[in-house]
Amino acid sequence: ALLASFENYNTTTFTFGEYPTLTIELAQKVRYGITPAISALAFIIVLLTVFAALFNEANIRRRELVALARKEATVEELSAGSFKMPGFLSSNWAAVALVVVACATVVVVGTATVYSPQQCIADVQEQKRLETELRIQELQRQRELRRQQQEAEQGSSAPAQSKPAGNNSGFGGVFAP
Repeated sequence: ALLASFENYNTTTFTFGEYPTLTIELAQKVRYGITPAISALAFIIVLLTVFAALFNEANIRRRELVALARKEATVEELSAGSFKMPGFLSSNWAAVALVVVACATVVVVGTATVYSPQQCIADVQEQKRLETELRIQELQRQRELRRQQQEAEQGSSAPAQSKPAGNNSGFGGVFAP
């Protein structure tokens, strides 16, 4: 039914009942823009398809190896039960790929279950806040060094001027009462 709903999207759109199918849900979500959830679902669907194809290929290869081994086996080996199957992973690259894909799927699903977008956003915001604080501190330190250099230059060439008391707003006390 799942594959039929993907294949016959037009029919599925007109015949779905109370609960929409996966195909209908995907189509509705794509209308609003592709999100990471849709991309992840598409990846999983493609991965399952590849997994099924590799599993089928491994199964066909295994049957061929069993048939070849049975042709070459003697009657005594077959009846005595001393017949040994060839190594499943050592002679079948499709099986090796299948195991690698299965492990990757477990890793992706495991990562996806513990991943929190809100935590990621909070971490990025915290990192930006810390970088901004460091930059502000650096700018304040540079400003203080420049002020000290200017005072040192003014001190050697002219007598020191007294600073006005109170709030130094940068307007020279024009607005002071």
